[in-house]
Amino acid sequence: KMTCRIIDLSASGAAIAAEHRPPLKSNVLLGKVHSRVVRNLEEGFAIEFLHEQLAETLEEAVTAR
Repeated sequence: KMTCRIIDLSASGAAIAAEHRPPLKSNVLLGKVHSRVVRNLEEGFAIEFLHEQLAETLEEAVTAR
């Protein structure tokens, strides 16, 4: 569990600002959304959602605890 900030969000993934970066290909949860780490960024990492998300429920799903 870690505190992070969503930099960018789309139906297929997100860019995350965080102090620690999980290893590439790690499975992670962003809120309730199952995801995989696909890239390291200067201030964090990028994830790809395992299943494309619906625009109507995306924000609620990724911010849920």
